[in-house]
Amino acid sequence: MRLNKKPRRLAALALLLALLTGLLSACGGTAEDTADIEAFRAKAESLRKAVLADQVRQELTDDPAGAAGYAVFLSVCSGVERAHVCGGTGDSPEDAWNAAAQAAEKTVKQENLVPLWLKADLVYVSSPLSAGALKNIGEVFGPYGFRYGLAFDSEYGTALLEAELNTNHIYDYQNGGVDLERLNAYLEETGREPLAALPEEYTAFQCTGWLCDEGWNIVQLSLEDASYGRRETAAIDGDMARALAQDGAEYLAEQVQEDGSILADDGSQLGPARHADALSAMLRGYRQFPSEKLAGSIDRAAEWLLGQMAYTEDDLAFLMDGSEITLESLALGVIALTDCTETSGETAYVPACQALGSGLLSLLDANSGTFTHVLNSSDLSRKEASRSAEWDSMGAAALCRLYGLTGDPLWLWAAEQVLDRMVKENSMLNGDVWTAYALREATKYDQDRTDYFVLALKNVQGNLASIYGAQGAEPAGLEMLMVSYKTYRNMLDAGYSADGFDAGLLADVIHVRAERQLDGYLFPELAMYFEQPQKVLGAFMSREEGLRISVDGLCRNIGGYSLCANNYEKLLADSDPNTKGKGA
Repeated sequence: MRLNKKPRRLAALALLLALLTGLLSACGGTAEDTADIEAFRAKAESLRKAVLADQVRQELTDDPAGAAGYAVFLSVCSGVERAHVCGGTGDSPEDAWNAAAQAAEKTVKQENLVPLWLKADLVYVSSPLSAGALKNIGEVFGPYGFRYGLAFDSEYGTALLEAELNTNHIYDYQNGGVDLERLNAYLEETGREPLAALPEEYTAFQCTGWLCDEGWNIVQLSLEDASYGRRETAAIDGDMARALAQDGAEYLAEQVQEDGSILADDGSQLGPARHADALSAMLRGYRQFPSEKLAGSIDRAAEWLLGQMAYTEDDLAFLMDGSEITLESLALGVIALTDCTETSGETAYVPACQALGSGLLSLLDANSGTFTHVLNSSDLSRKEASRSAEWDSMGAAALCRLYGLTGDPLWLWAAEQVLDRMVKENSMLNGDVWTAYALREATKYDQDRTDYFVLALKNVQGNLASIYGAQGAEPAGLEMLMVSYKTYRNMLDAGYSADGFDAGLLADVIHVRAERQLDGYLFPELAMYFEQPQKVLGAFMSREEGLRISVDGLCRNIGGYSLCANNYEKLLADSDPNTKGKGA
């Protein structure tokens, strides 16, 4: 099961539609052109029935678009380029629909558009909004949090949907208001007249929407604040979580270059630490749905990582990151190559894992349980004693993984020196995902350490309220909860009691985070407004970072949803009886 099927090859789609309609070379146009028009008309008719349904009409107020009466927008997208948005207004919903449909059909003909996705938006609420009020947009709503479209005149002669405004960065969250330069660039790009100046008063509006997708399915879009504009979904079950993890992994795989390097969202090459984290994430996706495409990207990415290793005369290995060697890159490198070994069943990566592990040990003062975080790559001298609290947990987790890989007790002993020091300093209750991973790995191999089990449960229980209350789609919360849940299950499997720990509450908060993080997933209804929809489809973005698709965010989402998929049945059993059946 997939949340989204990737767009089919457009030529093949056009030919299929032509065969279905039987309109080969009709009306003076090409077969493909005629098929596109017929496909548009068929999809538009399906959407018209949804938009003008009696139930929808009954919920509309009189003149929901203000002075314009009623307003409808149709967004047509081929999957290759940004959606073309056509609007229409009228004295009734039918009139508005007809005006928008005529404009959209004209655009399909002129642009030779394949209507892979067709989205309909009906304005259901609007209000005048002064330019002065928009000056506080960033402070009131947060980055990219203003979920309203804007009409720049009362008749909607120039009007843009919320998704158009935010994906094109037309709302200026830093300085307030609308960025006129970006607005006019977008208007000119889409064949509309630019504005000489911004109005003193706008009409802000929201829409109820529907999408007809590439499979001709009609999906209704949400009106809820955080999920506004994305499809209403059933609760996230194991299959859906698995599909989300796979889609994220496939997006990462597309960023792997021929030489094995991985590109970030800004086109730069990832350094060893981020590269290793992305490699582990792809492997998680591969374990959900093995594919040749993923396997090829994984192999190239693993070879690139091996190529970044530098050895000393004592056979210690380090990952070179410019002028630095970091604890982070060593730890994530060990974890990634261990993942490669465990997934493939091959032992070729084991020597590299051990050599990197030796490099990791060279950063550890065993007497104090303290890592040096950064070395100068030129001479291996200390550059920074400490840079990030998370890195200590990464290092401990990596050492535990090496123990699981080799059975050498040295690795587990070293990991426990680090963890014991962190316990004494009370630095392990900050709710970060790597603390959760370190404790899970340690308790997997040393089940006599009941203090680690207790600490893991305290770590998650002490952060449940803040994670539950977080309204955004920040990706680390779900993964941290799922890793902690695994530790809880390990504790039960080891025969210990978890009295006083509310597993039902944990399962319910996991469900909430899985739903909220879905707001960052690029379904077609949002991807269609990006410059290259097909390339971003199935990725995860961060609204708080300007709709940015980051490797870190993808890795955390893939980690969280893959664990949801693997543990769905147990989660369901542990859920509160009143919420059972609602998904993970």
